[in-house]
Amino acid sequence: MTADSSSVVESVTRSLPQDARTGPDLVVLRRLVRRRSTLYFVGLSARRPRICCVVKRPNTDVQQHDLEPPATAADQYEALRTLRDQLQRLGAPLSAPAPLALLPEIGAFAMEYVQGRSIAQVLRPDVVVRPQQLFAALVDAAATLRAVHAFEPAQQVRVAAAGADVSAPTDVRILLDRAGLPVRPGWFGERSRAPGQVETWVRLHGDYAPENILLTSHGSYCLDPDLSTRGLAEHDVVRFLTMLFDAPFFVTGVGLPPVQRLRRQAAAVFVEHYYAGSGPPPAFQPMLVDSLARRWVTRHEHVVARAPSLQRARTSLLHRYFCRLLDEQSATAAGR
Repeated sequence: MTADSSSVVESVTRSLPQDARTGPDLVVLRRLVRRRSTLYFVGLSARRPRICCVVKRPNTDVQQHDLEPPATAADQYEALRTLRDQLQRLGAPLSAPAPLALLPEIGAFAMEYVQGRSIAQVLRPDVVVRPQQLFAALVDAAATLRAVHAFEPAQQVRVAAAGADVSAPTDVRILLDRAGLPVRPGWFGERSRAPGQVETWVRLHGDYAPENILLTSHGSYCLDPDLSTRGLAEHDVVRFLTMLFDAPFFVTGVGLPPVQRLRRQAAAVFVEHYYAGSGPPPAFQPMLVDSLARRWVTRHEHVVARAPSLQRARTSLLHRYFCRLLDEQSATAAGR
């Protein structure tokens, strides 16, 4: 299903009440096309354009190695409603954009527009010498994720069979090999779980990443919840760290000690505050190694498919960065 600007405006005009639209004549002020969705910023066109809402149309057909395909617009709309309701009950400076209307005729939904910057946008060169805002944002992100995981009582799940891997390392090796990427000794060790082992599962956000935490003058906003699956909390924790490490600032700064030191410090702040000083469980580090490898394959294949200028330089940069990351994190997993 496709949607052009006129159909988006028509759908919003028909579905939103007048007070939510704040005016009779709406236009699409900006369109942002991403791999997993297209965002339409709808508002009033004047000398000073004003955004009234954001329309999100998920691309449910997209496939990538490090994340499940996006949920449908209807499911995302319901997840956003649940997230907002639950965060508001906490009475903390944590929230989510208000869902405004489901727009099934264009496979999309409308939500409140929130003015702010994501954690990903905070990662600029000056953060090396002034990291306080980044660290404060990571503390908020950890608190938000703890809140999401506490929405429902945790579920105790018993592992049914021996040999079930925490993060399927064999599959990751195959993915790397198919992409023509190396597999170094020590990256993926044995991580089987014993039958009868009990794991604690929570409701997962599904795509918890720095770009989905919005920083505003009146608190933090959590974006793009999925909330459709339960699993180890580490799935969300590891996803956040993987996407934090994948920030262009850190990738292009590979080999620069101040940049890499900041990356490790930022990760430590998030982990420490999520686990409230108790430290992550044994499954955490192997899952992080697996997630980083999957992200590398995804990034590599995306660059190759687009065939941009300087393709070899870009894939070489990714090769250098992710090899360093995997060396570092696998050594941590092994206790070296």
